[in-house]
Amino acid sequence: MRAKPAFERVRKLCLSLPDTSEKLSHGEPTFFVRKRVFVMFSTNHHGDGNYAIVCNAPIFGVRRLAAALKAAPRRRTPNHRATIG
Repeated sequence: MRAKPAFERVRKLCLSLPDTSEKLSHGEPTFFVRKRVFVMFSTNHHGDGNYAIVCNAPIFGVRRLAAALKAAPRRRTPNHRATIG
């Protein structure tokens, strides 16, 4: 799977931040700062074929993460979240 290296890079970036933890939420790897979600992976959940990194951050934060991963945000949701994948 091509997405796996990107997921590993994001995991490493997330866990390098202070007060960050990783837990499964809804069956997917999810990263928290204290009790708040800031990144969630979507890895073919329920066999839908979708692989994405969902980042709960202002769009400028998503752009910085995308630049660090050498990827581009793919879409924005109405609440200004973006997916990279």
